[in-house]
Amino acid sequence: MGQIISYNTEPKSSSTEQPQKRPLSEFYEACHYGDFQRVQTLLLTMSLEQINSIEPNGSTALHVASYHGHADIVRILLATGACRTIKNIHKLTAYEEALNEDIQKLFTSISPSSSIRFIGSSPKTEWSLDTSQAAAWKTHLSGLLQPELSFKEMVLYLREHYLTDYMNLPPYDFQKIKNLFRNAYEHNDVTYIVQAYTSATQFHVIINNHLAQNLLTCFRLDSEQSILEQCVAHLASIFIHRLELKTFGFIGITYRGLLLLQSDLEIYTVNKHLLNKSFLSTSKDRSIASIYAGSGDGMKMRRKADKTPLQYTALCIYKIRNLNTALDISSISEIPHECEVLIMPLCAFQVRSVRKNEEDNNDIQFEIELEECEDSTKLETKTFSKEKRRRVT
Repeated sequence: MGQIISYNTEPKSSSTEQPQKRPLSEFYEACHYGDFQRVQTLLLTMSLEQINSIEPNGSTALHVASYHGHADIVRILLATGACRTIKNIHKLTAYEEALNEDIQKLFTSISPSSSIRFIGSSPKTEWSLDTSQAAAWKTHLSGLLQPELSFKEMVLYLREHYLTDYMNLPPYDFQKIKNLFRNAYEHNDVTYIVQAYTSATQFHVIINNHLAQNLLTCFRLDSEQSILEQCVAHLASIFIHRLELKTFGFIGITYRGLLLLQSDLEIYTVNKHLLNKSFLSTSKDRSIASIYAGSGDGMKMRRKADKTPLQYTALCIYKIRNLNTALDISSISEIPHECEVLIMPLCAFQVRSVRKNEEDNNDIQFEIELEECEDSTKLETKTFSKEKRRRVT
């Protein structure tokens, strides 16, 4: 851990002519000394920008609270939405500056909104087409999402319409997402949009619900796109086609937890081809996905009167074969230790195996292996005509 010599003593000036640095803020001092009541009071009137402010000594309030082991303050800062990825003057995050493992655990445990990303509970929502032509649909529909607007034009449209009209979030969370979109626009930087998705808010839940309900309908031929359809098309287009994100392309094995009903299990039959409608948050770390799936809680799942399970814990194992399918966003995520790999909408997978774990009812009860289909351009359909369908604008 980087050593911080003092949070109170200003560096000695080599010349009396040098301007004096501004003093440490009252909020930072309260976090330093563990004054929880004062921190709680100050937070009521602070913006996320102020909470995440880098002080003259090069650290944030979250850094100093974590460094000194003030668990209650670290907890409330994380719950409020303090940024976890800011590095201090020593090039360390607040997690890396933590006094001990108990403080570090708070960074993974206090993310109830974000951790939901790694849990799938309704395959009927996540998956759309059950067809042997899933790979061809991926190529065709992704091609239709090629944008004609610039990145900044799409972000501006999303700020003016999507955030304003469709983003029902608590004030703290809304301000955080609003700031990230503003930064994306001002700096022409797509990584701020990624951070919005991975933030400890319900933003990802709203996005994925809108994608599941509206992404496919925006390709229909019989009417013009609604504003919401246009918004979800822009979001999907940014993630799928923004060149700066191509450097985060991932090939390999990732994991995603599932809580399923018996009827849900029937969707995952061997050799079935599926196309996803929404983003799928997965982790390179099997243990992280297993924890979110309820590993160790198998016996706690709801059961019928005859003890037959109503719910099952499951782990999806994805084999990613193409660089344009998923992004390794762990380095730009708000919670880097989740080792997140984000699977894009409109990707094609085939169910390779479904295994039931008979050895331990407390562990993951089912393992489902899905392998990405080979890319295909052959699509036998007249429903969506590339010549007739307008591009996303």
